Amino acid sequence: MEEELKKVVAAGIKILEFSSYTERQIFEKLKIKGYNTARIQEAIEYLKEKGYIKDERLIESAILKLADRKLYGKYRIKMELRQMGFSSEMISEADFSEVDFHENCCKAIKKRGDPNDFDEKDKAYIRNLGYSSDEIREALKELKD
Repeated sequence: MEEELKKVVAAGIKILEFSSYTERQIFEKLKIKGYNTARIQEAIEYLKEKGYIKDERLIESAILKLADRKLYGKYRIKMELRQMGFSSEMISEADFSEVDFHENCCKAIKKRGDPNDFDEKDKAYIRNLGYSSDEIREALKELKD
């Protein structure tokens, strides 16, 4: 490995010591430090081969965190993942099967207030969490019964 590439790889490892980052985030951080784009790409490939960058694990963790802690729906989670730097391809291949979005929608509705007094403003709030009108309607129906 040539000297310049070693420096870029070392800088990448140093970035990863503090937190887990996506491939795109590492690229941006190294670019800001002034490294050559081609060398950054090579360094990222090397880091992926050695297991330092694991976007698949990160995306799974992010999905569970956003669904469990923030009660986000699938649409909002996908938007958040894009903002975190995951590629559209990775997002479309992501496994959402571990999340019970119906249950989370019910929790979000309960957290918002009494399901029997739910108005359009409340529904808009739940839609902004990433739930479809159908998901909200189904959850409200279940909670009112």
